[in-house]
Formats: sequence, C-alpha cells, structure tokens
Amino acid sequence: MSTFARLATQMPHAGILLVSARRFPRSRPGLARLEIALHEVLTDKELPPTDRVAWPA
Repeated sequence: MSTFARLATQMPHAGILLVSARRFPRSRPGLARLEIALHEVLTDKELPPTDRVAWPA
C-alpha cells in the first residue's frame, strides 16, 4: 500500500481507493466485508476525484 500512496502523490491518476489489510484481511469474511464496502462506494458514487485518495468505510 505504501508504494501506491507514494505514487499517488507523484503521478496524475483517476483516483485511488486504498484498503487496509487489517480491516479487510485476506480471508472469506474479510473479502465479504471488502465486497460490501466496494459496493457501497460504487452505489453511492463516492469514488475519489481525480488525483485524490480515499479509504472505503
């Protein structure tokens, strides 16, 4: 994640969603929570604007 955070400050981009491995671990329950969080971001149209970084809830 730190590589993407650094790149986000150095290069133009369409917007980046960063996710925490603690909040969304690579397990069945963690992936289910990630799916729900991404669905909410897309449904609510809360994508980060150009050159911005956001964290899904």
